Formats: sequence, structure tokens, C-alpha cells
Amino acid sequence: MKSLLVALLAGVVALLTGCSSVTRSVASGVDFTQVRSIWVEQRLADNHNVRDRLVRALRAHGYEADAGPLTMMPEKGIDAVLVYQDRWTWDFRSYMMELEAELRHPRNQALMAQVFIHQLPFRGYSTDGMAEKAIQTLLPRGSAPAPAVPAGL
Repeated sequence: MKSLLVALLAGVVALLTGCSSVTRSVASGVDFTQVRSIWVEQRLADNHNVRDRLVRALRAHGYEADAGPLTMMPEKGIDAVLVYQDRWTWDFRSYMMELEAELRHPRNQALMAQVFIHQLPFRGYSTDGMAEKAIQTLLPRGSAPAPAVPAGL
């Protein structure tokens, strides 16, 4: 009986201590200090409003951000496009298991940077937390734009 309890406890510990990961890659020569305005591309299959959560996280970090289909993106004034892919699962509750976000050039779609976040069941981030973590990792502190100063001041 004692060995069965130890085996069961070891299984629970192994389940809860698996690996979650955050991976970031940046194209060479990208200057994030020039990125001020970001368009979040709307996915048709976004049933969890991840797009809006990413926009809120970007704004909280000092960026101008808006979202919609690429056909609605303004022709001028956008410095980068944020494209994302979210993966959801259900383990007694529905939660985002993975989030991949790519920052792309608005005119030629060249990859500027990307982040991939994978989290474990029963721990980790909320949906808002995943969006916040993606923005923190993709655009680290110090790369946020300086507040605009009105002309004549």
C-alpha cells in the first residue's frame, strides 16, 4: 500500500513539474526603438479575444496599438504588424496552452521578431497573462517608445 501511495505521489509531482517554455528570436538589425505603432492582425478563428488582450498589453507598454484585418490597416503610420497563433486545450477548464506571436514589417511582411510561449496545465498564466508575457518578451523594457511631446513645448 505504501509503495502504491509513493508511486501515485511521484506521478502527481511529475505531472505538475513538467516544462513550460518561453522562446524569443529577433532578426538582426531590428531597432525596436523605432517601433511606436503596432497593428494586431485579426484572426478569423479568434474565439477568445486574444487580439484585444494583445492590444491592451501593447498599450500598457506605451505603444499605440489597434487591431483588425490587414485590409483595414492604415497605409501610413504603422511601424509593425503583430501576427499571432493561439492554441487552446481543455483539462477540466479551457485555457490557452500555447501562444506564438510574430512582429512583422508592415509593408514587406519581413519577420522582425517572434516569441513562442508554452505553458503546462493547472499552472502558468491566465489568457491576459499570456498576452502580457508575449509582449514583455517580444518587446523588452527599454525598447518602448518615448512619450510623444506636443509641438511647441
